[in-house]
Amino acid sequence: MLYLPFLCKKNIAYCTQLMENKGLISIIYPFSNMSSQMSDSVFSIANQDYKNIEVLFLHTSEYDFSLLNKMLTKFPHLNVRQLEYEKGINPLNFGIQHAKGEFVVFLAPEFILHPSRFKEQIEGLELNTNTQIITSKVDYQSNLEDSLKYKLFYDWQNEIITYEEHLHHRFIELPFSLRASLIRKDVFEEHGFFTNNPEVPEDYDLILKWLNNGVKVLKLDKYHTTLLDSKTRTRRNHRKYLQQNIDMVVLQHMAEWISENIDRKRKLVVFGSSVRERNKYVVLKQFGLQLEGFVQLKHIEIINHQSYTLEEVLKDKRFYILVLNNLKGIRRQMRFVLEEEGLEIYKDFILGS
Repeated sequence: MLYLPFLCKKNIAYCTQLMENKGLISIIYPFSNMSSQMSDSVFSIANQDYKNIEVLFLHTSEYDFSLLNKMLTKFPHLNVRQLEYEKGINPLNFGIQHAKGEFVVFLAPEFILHPSRFKEQIEGLELNTNTQIITSKVDYQSNLEDSLKYKLFYDWQNEIITYEEHLHHRFIELPFSLRASLIRKDVFEEHGFFTNNPEVPEDYDLILKWLNNGVKVLKLDKYHTTLLDSKTRTRRNHRKYLQQNIDMVVLQHMAEWISENIDRKRKLVVFGSSVRERNKYVVLKQFGLQLEGFVQLKHIEIINHQSYTLEEVLKDKRFYILVLNNLKGIRRQMRFVLEEEGLEIYKDFILGS
């Protein structure tokens, strides 16, 4: 039995529409320019084993959609709507508001779907009725010279499978890809929509907000989506994905989670004192955390800040440690050391990058 949304109890019209479109997947597909990749991407939608699909192509009024119409003649059986959105609003929110489906998917031209994706993701949600998001691994492919960092990112992301691992890693980087996910539409009404701030990486903000609110995610240990990277991909080009903007969003949500879940009597300290960690220390204080200082493997004087050795911190159960190192090996080693000493992740320390 499929999940019955919380809002059905309060919104009869919403529930009626949902039941009429039970099982329908609304694919929200904003784009600005036609490309050969887009044709391949749309073909992968039309070639899905699961057929109860609608596609919402979103573009501004400046776009000449005759090119899109020409491409769509190749897919006459695809259920398609074309919608114009105004500049200044988030097209993803616009798409959600016009989606008729029980489920929502977000796509872009660089993403190619494997034929079984929707069928297997729907089956996964039917078996896990308390899960609101189901996702899967991403096969990253690129011939671009600077692609190594993106490949390493998706390799790391693909290692994260269980819900607990998603929670543990969410302040390091995004533990799953929004474009690889199938989402129950009612989650937006209950837990919030995308930000309309164009300077904020909206997927980071949304996913962290939802995970902090207890939204359940399940990742299938399968590759259902291929990312054919390109120089025009938004993640590569938009200023909202500059590292400092990503850091600000992640630190804001981390600070909110700590403020709401960690006893104020705990003494918050940051492990390490590199320039990067000191900068994050300042930002976290700006977001309202009362930080006590830094933790070092051995005592080092830090001007205007309290410095503790790791040995001192481990002896005092009042300390709560923020591990914000961006090196994967150091984070893993620190987690191992802290857990060997009997500390528990999230209860006694938190991982970031």
